Amino acid sequence: MKPVKLLMIGWDGAEPGLVEPWLTRGHLPVLAELIRRGAGGRIRSTIPAVTPPAWTSAVTGVDPGRHGIYSFRSPRAGDYVEHLVTATDRQYDSVWHRFSAAGRTVGVFNLSLSYPPEPVNGFLLAGFDSPVFAPPIAYPTEAFAYATAGLSGYVHSGLGEMQGDLVERALNRQVDQQRDMLAALTDHLPVEILAANFNSPDHVHHHAWPLSSPIEEVAADIDGTVARVYRHLDGLLGDLLERYTDEETNVVLFSDHGGGGMRGSLSLAQALEEGGFLQRSSARRETAANRLRQLGGRLLPRSWKSRFWALAGSRRREQAVRLLQSAWVANVDWSRTKVFPWGSAGFLQVNQQGRESQGCVAPGDAERVLDDVAAYLRSLCDPTTGEAVLGAVWRGEELFHAPPVGYAPDLLAEGKDHEYAVMPIWAGWGPEAPHGLRLVTPGERDQRGVTASHRLHGVLATAGPAVRPGAPVPDLGMVDIGATLLYLAGEPLPADLDGQVARSLWDTGRDPETQAPTTSTSTSAPATPYTSAEQEAVEERLRDLGYM
Repeated sequence: MKPVKLLMIGWDGAEPGLVEPWLTRGHLPVLAELIRRGAGGRIRSTIPAVTPPAWTSAVTGVDPGRHGIYSFRSPRAGDYVEHLVTATDRQYDSVWHRFSAAGRTVGVFNLSLSYPPEPVNGFLLAGFDSPVFAPPIAYPTEAFAYATAGLSGYVHSGLGEMQGDLVERALNRQVDQQRDMLAALTDHLPVEILAANFNSPDHVHHHAWPLSSPIEEVAADIDGTVARVYRHLDGLLGDLLERYTDEETNVVLFSDHGGGGMRGSLSLAQALEEGGFLQRSSARRETAANRLRQLGGRLLPRSWKSRFWALAGSRRREQAVRLLQSAWVANVDWSRTKVFPWGSAGFLQVNQQGRESQGCVAPGDAERVLDDVAAYLRSLCDPTTGEAVLGAVWRGEELFHAPPVGYAPDLLAEGKDHEYAVMPIWAGWGPEAPHGLRLVTPGERDQRGVTASHRLHGVLATAGPAVRPGAPVPDLGMVDIGATLLYLAGEPLPADLDGQVARSLWDTGRDPETQAPTTSTSTSAPATPYTSAEQEAVEERLRDLGYM
């Protein structure tokens, strides 16, 4: 196919604290050349710095309070049961929809939170959080056959217990196959605007980051697994630039967040219970599942627990976690619970009367409860350092457009320096400290199978005729990506867009055009509940990465 006019490349989770020294030392030559021709720097993720709100903000140009995507999971209206979030939960149009409505041809490949696929004027193949690797993840459906013709051995599921060299081989093989799938798609369905994402940076962080190692140590280990995966992706970037670009192509490469090592995990449920904000039913408190977990936690050596968890296999682990989560939900005494956790990123909700199905907090008392729980959470400390576990406890209105759409959190608790994963219910095995804190011990993997968590800033690189060479990258966020893509493609920006175009960095020779705000129309496929098997498959993949 002919070179595209606009190429967006996602390096999901790529960490600037790694990329920047490797650029300086010549270890990422293709990316370095792209930046030499244009500009490079950092970009701010959303708060929380997790995939669903970050990617959705980037492809819409509005913050989570406008598009309604906050986490991988969200409670259902009317009860406390959570469902997996999909693209059908998005309440603001994507830039792909706007390009298609304007008659532009667009290809979208492997972007997170793009399932079920929305109709576009071109093709869309959804990303890793799709429940199956089959025609339903593609629009049009025949695009799946184009992409997979001659493909064998492609692994769409998670990496499970893989570590070290196995992770490297699996990820490098996967991105090579994705490059070939993308080439097959564009041969059959040529487009002028192309967006493609590759998850290997994020996944190698979660599965192969050296335990308890700071970013500087991982950056120094140029022969380590993490560095080798980045170098392989740099080579693949060269393939993409050669195939899809010429001197008239504007290129925008970015990551939705960064990544780094973790010191521990915090169970919000346990912390809230010990603080008196969450109550469990005494009549049902000691379920068989809880008794088994507590007994194993007390009696089994940590090394035995590690072996048991690994030998159980993914399906049995999934069933065990579902059993424990169901037992936890059933054991909560909602009539006395003031605050409860949900989602996958430190979200907390006041159990407010008139809003939650079994709310017990009067609306007039909600502010006081929020102040009390925030003060309590800020007091939690790591007993090994004496320092606070949480770096910030945000009110929802501080972060999201008001009034927010969708199910927005009342509070959001962030781990200090993003080194503590803040989990809703179960923080995994490991040395247990008060208030639901479990610490990562050098030499032992976290039982959720992860060794790293996210960081607030990702990488940005851009080149092309609209880029001012050598221009410093200003303070940019995810919402600015959506605005920039529209501007570089010559399309008008909706007047209610949160994102802005940094004219000091990108200049096509004209001012951005604006158009009146448009009523968002759902362009994804009709919402259909996941089957039990599909939900298990997606949840297992997310749990492998530490998101649940």
